[in-house]
Amino acid sequence: MLRSIKRSDRPRKKRKYRTSLLLILGSALLPAAVWNVSYQFQFTETPPLPSPCSSAHAAVIGLAAGYDLTVLRRFVGSLRQTGYCGHIILGVAPDVTDAVLEYLQQQHVTIHRLQWTPCDYHYNVETIVCAQPYASLKVRWGRFPLARDWLRGCPECTGPVLVTDVRDVVFQRDPFDGLVIEALQLFAEHPYQTTLHKLVKKPIRRCKHRKLKEPMLCSGTTVGTREAILTYLEVMYQELLVWASQEDCRLINREGGDQAVHNYIYYTGKLPSSTQVIPFRSSGVVNTVAVWGKLLEEQLRNNNETIQWDEMWKYNVTDRQGYFLESDGSRSRTVHQFDRFHWAGYNVWLQEHLGRDLDERY
Repeated sequence: MLRSIKRSDRPRKKRKYRTSLLLILGSALLPAAVWNVSYQFQFTETPPLPSPCSSAHAAVIGLAAGYDLTVLRRFVGSLRQTGYCGHIILGVAPDVTDAVLEYLQQQHVTIHRLQWTPCDYHYNVETIVCAQPYASLKVRWGRFPLARDWLRGCPECTGPVLVTDVRDVVFQRDPFDGLVIEALQLFAEHPYQTTLHKLVKKPIRRCKHRKLKEPMLCSGTTVGTREAILTYLEVMYQELLVWASQEDCRLINREGGDQAVHNYIYYTGKLPSSTQVIPFRSSGVVNTVAVWGKLLEEQLRNNNETIQWDEMWKYNVTDRQGYFLESDGSRSRTVHQFDRFHWAGYNVWLQEHLGRDLDERY
């Protein structure tokens, strides 16, 4: 059952997320016989579009600068083959290849070619490059106001919106079909992961001189109505401008930093009170699987087990065809950070199911 964690639920929520690792792993390793569900859907078969298509006014928005055709065929191709007929809006590098442009045009993708510019500030670790007109924000941060501008420029995008990473995302079902999106939705990672992780803890301590101990929210995927997403992107932009202008906030010793800002604006009440946090594997739009994969890998390694991907259904990770599952046994709609599952045979599975027949004309 899809539900949300609201700020008013925080005391009870904190107790819930203190569950021991053993209990967490135990629930993750429930016998897959419980989820013995029969499916007909296959990525390599282009399903007929619904009539009328329920996602016609939806939008999926991402920054795809520097990615080759393999990555884009996996992202765009898997999305289109779910039957999704809505808008796909991608930002690409100035030197994008003709092959990439041709493929994106064939798939009816709205393309925004970025223009690089020197950054106004020095950033640690990452390449010193920004995208016009946001010279004060490194590209990883500038993607938020860019996505806002692209959405504003799409008046037909009146349905639900997914702002997402591109490289490590695949689609198994139409992200919106059958769901009613009424507010901003943020997605929690596995309960084992909290904001005490150094990815968030260190930047917030250094920049804001405070400590957060809350469920970790992933900044790579965010869903909402058009209005809710525009509000979120504007709040992120304004907060990122503050971080960029302050050396203690800007010069964090890790790549990214947007995850810290993403968690900060939610847990300090800068987002609308109607914002929902969707728990891990709760049959929402996104299943963020990186931490889950790490924990399972450690558990199996400690038991001296080596599991092929076509056997992961035994551990309630996938169905018998190899597709990621939600906790209720349904196939995940959007799988984020799939590449963190370093399982024997998974790359072969990806090639067989997501690496072919994804260039069919939309």
